[in-house]
Amino acid sequence: MGLSASQARFLQLTARKNDIEYQTQQITQERLSLAQQLTQVSNEYNDAISNKKLVFSYADSTVHQIDVNYTNYKNFMNQQDEKLQSSQKQVFLVSTSGKIVVNSVEDMEDMIEKNTEYIKKDSVEGSGTDYSALGYNLVQRKIDENSENSPFAEYYAKQKFDESNFVIMTKDEASKEKMLNDKKENIIEGYGDNITEEQMAEAEKYINTLKNKIMTGVDLNDTDAFQKAIREGIFSFATIGNTEDTKNTLVPENWSTAVNGAFTEKLDESDDAAAEAKYDKESKRLELYDKKMQMEMDELESERDAIKTEMDSIKQVVDDNIQKTFDTFS
Repeated sequence: MGLSASQARFLQLTARKNDIEYQTQQITQERLSLAQQLTQVSNEYNDAISNKKLVFSYADSTVHQIDVNYTNYKNFMNQQDEKLQSSQKQVFLVSTSGKIVVNSVEDMEDMIEKNTEYIKKDSVEGSGTDYSALGYNLVQRKIDENSENSPFAEYYAKQKFDESNFVIMTKDEASKEKMLNDKKENIIEGYGDNITEEQMAEAEKYINTLKNKIMTGVDLNDTDAFQKAIREGIFSFATIGNTEDTKNTLVPENWSTAVNGAFTEKLDESDDAAAEAKYDKESKRLELYDKKMQMEMDELESERDAIKTEMDSIKQVVDDNIQKTFDTFS
């Protein structure tokens, strides 16, 4: 190979060597990114298998543990469906302002109704007790609430709570608007086709009052969000006081030692299988891609070594040619 040809080949090999080194840097950066992704996948897996959930323990004939979610709170802790024995205190979910927290107007109305004491008027006639002076109101009520055809009778009624004791919590503004619109439609339907302007005005007034009662920020039907709000102190628990000073008022309870039941944290294993499957899939994908990058890196390294050897050879040929030229003319 002549001097010119050797020099041209040397420049060609230099360009290829620089290209290989650039590709090697790119692959190194990509492998670093893969390592970071694998670390993230590992962290997500560790978080998933170590996450905890709140459970509530209570006893009837045996000890039970239930997940702390809004449905179980209503049924087993607040006892709206009378799931527990009367020896278990009734627990209320409350906001930082001390208001009872519910997730719908219907839940609020249901809780007010279930915490209203009714005494049939004719059953206490002649007792000499002035129920009006004790805070009871006289109302018309079905004798049998489960029967559509039940006759009405007069009852003395005394509410533990009214709507001023409640706050309604919903996920976001869209959910709030839907709740208000649904309630307004329900009220209007209740008045019938011949609704008057006065009745419409009453409906509007109630909806405006209700609007100020609805708060946004937590979806109570989302168990994770519900438990997070409890842990962070957005919600707490209270029971009805039984002393002279606290009678018929809500008394705060510590969520970890509340009432006859107890709150504890335990590992949430419900998502472990899914987390493990996701980790196995992602880690194998990343490892295979990393092996592919390693093979490309090895190929480039081999090519670079071959180029370096050839460049050294060409450099030696050029040096020898130069030396011969000097020897000839010296």
